Amino acid sequence: MGIFESQKSRNNRLFLKSFERLNLAAGQLVRQGMTWEEHHMYVSWCHGATILSNSLVEVVNVVRKAWGKGDVNRAITLTEVCIQPMMSIWYRNFYAKVGGEFSDDQKREQKQTAMSNVFMLLGIGSNVRVMDGKVSRFLNLDAQWNYQEDHREEREKQGEEGTSLWYSTLLTSMIQRALGYKGFINWRKQTFPVTQHSDLCFKDEGTPFGLWGFSAFYCTMQLEISVFLAAASMFRFYR
Repeated sequence: MGIFESQKSRNNRLFLKSFERLNLAAGQLVRQGMTWEEHHMYVSWCHGATILSNSLVEVVNVVRKAWGKGDVNRAITLTEVCIQPMMSIWYRNFYAKVGGEFSDDQKREQKQTAMSNVFMLLGIGSNVRVMDGKVSRFLNLDAQWNYQEDHREEREKQGEEGTSLWYSTLLTSMIQRALGYKGFINWRKQTFPVTQHSDLCFKDEGTPFGLWGFSAFYCTMQLEISVFLAAASMFRFYR
């Protein structure tokens, strides 16, 4: 008789495998010249991504249903998506501390290299054209994140409340795709930054969130909470 494994334990085990994959691969790069500080940076991003991925699988009904019992491949593809907001938050925090030490071009190059390394460390794909497209998408999402954070901080200075859901909506489409759906954003036509809801380029305006329908909006709202909680865990891990 087999040993019973709860779904929660299975989820933890699967996301731990994706974490260990990146951790071990980063360890190999240390032998090739990567510093331990850089190693810890990548591992911290992945830690935050596994926290975020696991949270979505447990809390958001449509994500849980799409995840099913889960498998290693889906854990890796979900980690691939969820590591991206962790990187954007980490870099924004880092550049705020170092001031004007880096130009915009240098920042873009650093992020581009880091995202390429993440794909390599997770063992995702070898098609150069596909990988270049994924890196370009991350850079666009990163620009969107920083655009929204700039505006959020400006609103706070003026004593205004409110939040923009455009970044989370874009990320929800990527999560949907990572779980085997087509996603609902037309990335080829999407322009950045998104400054209003009408800027979002849906594949089908009649059913903008695809098969998830209004439930995708709940995923978007949950992301607004879960991303910051996962980032807090990432920074604690990094210290």
